[in-house]
Amino acid sequence: MTFLSVILIAFLIGITYYLYRKKIINKNLFTITSIFIGLYSLITILIYYNNINSGFKYGILFGDVAGSYFCDEERYFFESALLSEHLKNGELLELLKGSFPAYEYITGADIPGFGYKNIFVIFLALLRFIGINSVVDLILVKLIVYIPTSIYLYKLSRIYLDEKKSLITVSIFSLLPGYILTNTLLMRDNIILMLLIIILYYSLNKPINYKKLLLFLLLIFPIRGYLPLILPVVLIFCYKNDEKIITVKDIFYFLIIIFTLLFFSNFKFNNGELMILGFDDGQMANLQSALRDLYGSGITFVINIFVQTFIHIVVDPIFPEFLKSGSLYLILFSLGNILGTILTIIFGIKLLISILINKKNSLTYLFKFSMYFILLCGLLVLCKDAFIINRVALMWMPLYIIILLLPIKLSKKKPAT
Repeated sequence: MTFLSVILIAFLIGITYYLYRKKIINKNLFTITSIFIGLYSLITILIYYNNINSGFKYGILFGDVAGSYFCDEERYFFESALLSEHLKNGELLELLKGSFPAYEYITGADIPGFGYKNIFVIFLALLRFIGINSVVDLILVKLIVYIPTSIYLYKLSRIYLDEKKSLITVSIFSLLPGYILTNTLLMRDNIILMLLIIILYYSLNKPINYKKLLLFLLLIFPIRGYLPLILPVVLIFCYKNDEKIITVKDIFYFLIIIFTLLFFSNFKFNNGELMILGFDDGQMANLQSALRDLYGSGITFVINIFVQTFIHIVVDPIFPEFLKSGSLYLILFSLGNILGTILTIIFGIKLLISILINKKNSLTYLFKFSMYFILLCGLLVLCKDAFIINRVALMWMPLYIIILLLPIKLSKKKPAT
């Protein structure tokens, strides 16, 4: 921790206070946001020194730890340092020409870095270029995105909930161990979640502001490229399709999903058709081979991928060994998985009750949007990575919490005459 760390924390709280004074946020949201900025700053420092005391020189946990391999923070930290040095040496033109290796940094396990075209690597390199090099300070700069996240999560919740429950939504989400980690590690996920929550707000708020929605879809594309493809599909599936939970349209859309899965699992890509998703033809062929090994082919593949998607959405591995590791990072990691599973199960029960009791109402759009969004994200992530980690599942947790806090309105029977 440096003197700059203190200035950054004060600056973050100062921004929140400025927004309160300008009446952009109310007193309650100002209080909640300020408390969590303080909490995340403290946990960032605690994780840093906990890692230092565990023998990690730079305060970053990496390598084989408690039976798992960690390297994402390491790659961002060291690769951004290399890029910053290139910039200081006046090698920008060489970088643009591609004179350096695509992956100049390689981890001890021979895992390449993210590359100098990675937006987050560039962001960290620019911070290092102006003299911000401490892990803690880099994370605290990134913490600024929590402010718009809390504001837009509150606005998203207010579409369906009263002020008190909207503040509770912000508090619950902010307290999730997985989300705490996204704000206290040298990772880009809290930036992704900020943009996604803003996108969810503009997707669910009526009438939809398509210009702002498109703007934020373009902004999120460089860091999570599949979301600008999934979200328009979700909007199309939900468009004028909120009279009932299951309609003929939904059966048709479900068949489209099935045939799309069959197509992508079997079609031979030879002309770079999936470059937009970050795959070349060779990677796609390897992915298709891996999917067949894991889930079979044909209709067996479809059945298995749906079953596994459901299981992975509901159940996160507990990693009990993390809880006794003495690492604050790993403890929060395990608690995030445990609470994520519990929250998913409770959400499923609440959603089912709400659908059965309220068969047709203004919430149908929210229910359908949530189900399509979770299903399509889950399917794509499982096909891409073969698992769904908690920091990815955080993308649909705000929708979980909002639906959990919705009041259940029992239908009133007309008195007999």
